[in-house]
Amino acid sequence: MREIEIKKGKINDDLLLKFGFTRWKNGFNYCCNIIDGQMKLCFFVLNGKLYSEIIDEFDEEYTLHLNDGAGGEFVGRVKNEYESKLNEVLDEIIEFRSYKSVQANEIIEYLRLKYNNELEFLWDDDNAIARRLDNKKWYIVFMTISKSKLGFKSNDRVEVINLRLTEENVAKCVDNSRFFPAYHMNKRYWITLMLDGGIETAEIFKLIDESYDLVSNKRKVKK
Repeated sequence: MREIEIKKGKINDDLLLKFGFTRWKNGFNYCCNIIDGQMKLCFFVLNGKLYSEIIDEFDEEYTLHLNDGAGGEFVGRVKNEYESKLNEVLDEIIEFRSYKSVQANEIIEYLRLKYNNELEFLWDDDNAIARRLDNKKWYIVFMTISKSKLGFKSNDRVEVINLRLTEENVAKCVDNSRFFPAYHMNKRYWITLMLDGGIETAEIFKLIDESYDLVSNKRKVKK
């Protein structure tokens, strides 16, 4: 079986059942015929992860569609039908999570355009991260938390980000009104910013760039 990487959103059990998945062992499965009935394509969901498998007419697993070097008309048909069905499944079973604030969405678009990054939802909540593509290190964390976590006398929830800065810049920036000691991360090297318009978006972009550079392999980063 091949694991399918899901970078955005999470699999929704209700959407699985609506699409046609059935409960299977400790998860779900869905199968359909491809290549005019010559093969069977199956998708499995186990522990929130999606897997796929193609079974040929001899009841054996077919894997040539996963080999970039494999060619030929038949392999091409398998690849096309597989990708088409996979995209259909992903479109129907993934619950996409989004952020409400204007700044959060501006930042997400900035990460996409400048660094070719998409948010990764690693936990079963609204928290997400983005990481460098070269070394897989995080440089920004998105969270939705209670304002009381930042020292306010309020339980209102607010969208925030954590960014990596030098120890010197952390000490300069933290003022407990716009910049806060990092929530749930090393407070010597990370800061938390509320995405409520209190900081100009252009200024946040500059701090994101600094955070991105600081977690490169060319620097020794303390976590």
